[in-house]
Amino acid sequence: GTGGNIDISAGDSRSLRDHGGGSIVMCCPSGGNEQRGGLLTLLAGSGNPGGDVNFTTGPALSSGLGGSLTLQTGDAGTDGESGEVSVLTGTSANGEAGSLRVQTGGASRGAAGFIQMRAGSAFDSDGAGQIDVIAGKSVANDGGSFVLHTGGGRESDSGHLELVTVNSGFQ
Repeated sequence: GTGGNIDISAGDSRSLRDHGGGSIVMCCPSGGNEQRGGLLTLLAGSGNPGGDVNFTTGPALSSGLGGSLTLQTGDAGTDGESGEVSVLTGTSANGEAGSLRVQTGGASRGAAGFIQMRAGSAFDSDGAGQIDVIAGKSVANDGGSFVLHTGGGRESDSGHLELVTVNSGFQ
């Protein structure tokens, strides 16, 4: 049979004024200065296929903005390191492993979404952050490829591909 559901929901706002829908907050206890803070885990069930975890923000009504989604780690203490964000897919023994896709939405009249990857800047330390893009290796077949495509333009030029370094001593 099917296991039971847990539905947690906050109220809608049907007002045309500056009122919003209700909020849901899930919070773990603080560990204070000596103990680790509480752990929050969202885990879908196993099965065939396994359970999904979906995060979807609210759509805009009329001419408003759709909701934003932010994944952010906590700041570091005075002498510590800030948290790490890992996005990983599962492995497979005989089938294909999962893929990772980052894609923005298209636009009918305005500009389509923008993707930016940026490593952090450093001040008085060991150096700025680094971005590594590494294709996979294979023991029995060809290694992974690294391909960059620019976008095509139906009524104008296709997109440009630029590799730019910054001068040393930048301001």
